[in-house]
Amino acid sequence: MGGKKRKKPKRGSSSSETEEVMAASVNNGDDSMCNELKNSLDCLRQVVSEGFVKLHTDLDKLRFEFKTKIDAVRLSIKDIEKSLTYTQSEVETSKSILRWKRRNIQKKWTP
Repeated sequence: MGGKKRKKPKRGSSSSETEEVMAASVNNGDDSMCNELKNSLDCLRQVVSEGFVKLHTDLDKLRFEFKTKIDAVRLSIKDIEKSLTYTQSEVETSKSILRWKRRNIQKKWTP
C-alpha cells in the first residue's frame, strides 16, 4: 500500500512533454517518430509565424484606413464649424441691418 505517488501531468505544458517524448523516442531507438514530431513542430511554428506576420500586416492596413477616415472626418468637422461661424456672423449682420431699418422707418412715421 505504501507505493510511490505519481505526479499528474499538467495540461498545456507542451514543451516539457514534447522533450520527454522525444528523449524517450531516442532512448527507444525510434528516431523516425522523433523526426516526424520535430518536423511537425517546425511546420507548426512556421505556419503560426506566417499567420502572425499576416495579422500584423492586416492590422497595419486597418490602422492606416482608420487614420485616413478619421482625418477626413476631422476636416469635415472643421469645414462645418467654419460654415456655422460664417452663417452666424451673416445672421448677426442681417439682424443689425434689420434693426437699423426698423428704427429709420419708425422715425419717419413718428411725428
